[in-house]
Amino acid sequence: MATTAYLVFFALVPTVLSTVDWWEVVMGIGDVMADHYLDQDLRALDDHTLLQRWNQTLVRRFQSWSQDDMRDPLRLEEGLTSELQDITGDETIKVWDFGKYENTTQEPVPREFYNFSTFVDNFRKNRERYINVTLLAGQIGYVSIRSMSDIVDVILPDPEMTEFFLGKMAALNESKAIILDLRHNLGGDREGVVHWASFFFNATPSVPLSDVYYRDGVNQYWTLLEVPGGIRYPDKPLYLLTSNRTRNEAEEFAYAMQVVNRTTIIGETTAGVEFTGMWFPIEETDVHLLTRTNVVRNPITQDSWSGKGVTPDIMVPRAEALTEALRRLRGNEDTNMAASSGNTYPPRWTVFLVFISTGIILLTSPPKFVF
Repeated sequence: MATTAYLVFFALVPTVLSTVDWWEVVMGIGDVMADHYLDQDLRALDDHTLLQRWNQTLVRRFQSWSQDDMRDPLRLEEGLTSELQDITGDETIKVWDFGKYENTTQEPVPREFYNFSTFVDNFRKNRERYINVTLLAGQIGYVSIRSMSDIVDVILPDPEMTEFFLGKMAALNESKAIILDLRHNLGGDREGVVHWASFFFNATPSVPLSDVYYRDGVNQYWTLLEVPGGIRYPDKPLYLLTSNRTRNEAEEFAYAMQVVNRTTIIGETTAGVEFTGMWFPIEETDVHLLTRTNVVRNPITQDSWSGKGVTPDIMVPRAEALTEALRRLRGNEDTNMAASSGNTYPPRWTVFLVFISTGIILLTSPPKFVF
């Protein structure tokens, strides 16, 4: 990045910045974004006025901060994050001070999500929670998926987990229809999206799922010619359940499946979050910047769910989504007990109707007893 782009900023350096190295962080943010950032309009911010304007705004705002703000690492981290998101309009940008929890008694913010080994250990211990496959009454397969990273990152590298997963998926062969529950899925990995989608299409022809644009080109993602265990269910009716917590790659999966009419989505509009970035260190500091490095587009619509979410085909509150899916699959049967056991019972009104009908019959045609 040419240093001339920043000469204008040095005149704005406040004297109080000598307290920490956060001025270097502010300047380093511009360098990282210039080298890596790609916004939603596919503009590379390497050397033009928009980047300069953003940095000038950030410096001016930082200059107005109080001494207390600049002495508190947590305020600095959260404050810079808030300023950057406001200036750029991109809520995926984050500033994170990796060093502030070292040699300190301050309680750290939980960040296990970014510790992959912790995630894998937790997944193995709670495998039934992350991937719950159940055959409900009426031969309806129910699959709860809490992460799109599981297959590639956790399951396939582990023979025991692979056997567990393929056994679960093979059990769906007995089902007449399948429900995938994404209501608590926060995303994960694009390869996971590809694998999950491929289970529900024939091997050929391949189905386009996503185009991912980078500064130097585009990667295209299609359904796979081969899937783990050779398990495919291309002809089974498929329902997806969503909530306003469904986000990132889970939304990408739902959007791609909806575009090609492979599923019926029931629930709430999803979060509308497209996280496609990486953490980059800011030189000479312990601070990292999370910045967008690519943009996802559906190859058919040339659009995405970002900022607006995936709109369900059938809108219902999240708590009612499973019941609604089962009602449509089973007809008019009552499904109040379906979410927990798959059992169904006659609706209360039918019991009352039988009682009234029996009473009327007895009054109009009393039974005759022969002694």
